[in-house]
Amino acid sequence: MRTSIFAAAFLASLGARANESSTRTTIGLFSPTWDNNLPGVTSFAASVAGINAEATTYHVGCMDDVAKSDCDIATSWTITQGPETVNFAAQYVATNPGADGYDVTVTETYDCSFKFWSESASCTMSASMGGTVRGDSTASSSSSSATYSTAASSYYKMDVTGGVKS
Repeated sequence: MRTSIFAAAFLASLGARANESSTRTTIGLFSPTWDNNLPGVTSFAASVAGINAEATTYHVGCMDDVAKSDCDIATSWTITQGPETVNFAAQYVATNPGADGYDVTVTETYDCSFKFWSESASCTMSASMGGTVRGDSTASSSSSSATYSTAASSYYKMDVTGGVKS
């Protein structure tokens, strides 16, 4: 599976939007090293979907004033993060008509657990895609697991607003 398909799928997915007129705050969102090259991360915002003593669940969408070409999410992504865990689930849909075109759906998930937030993270990741590319059916999937020092991974800044339109 080619990385360019994932990037194209990410950029071409369809539109949930975050309502920026609401009250905003910024959180640090942990992301393992394999997920750090997604374009448009500064175009995202989240709203709190649930909270308990162990973690907060966010629904992630695009900020209101961001061009569709920079961020276009069909269904809100889900991220659950706490002091000892982070879970991510997203689906991207990409369509590009024509003889060399594609119509694919990509699903990505990762689950990480922390020994201590500042010490290390053990993560599993899976990705799959299916659809048509150049008129032929295609399907592929991959999974991996690894342990990372937190310093080798990163925390993104994520704006949290009062709501994500979906």
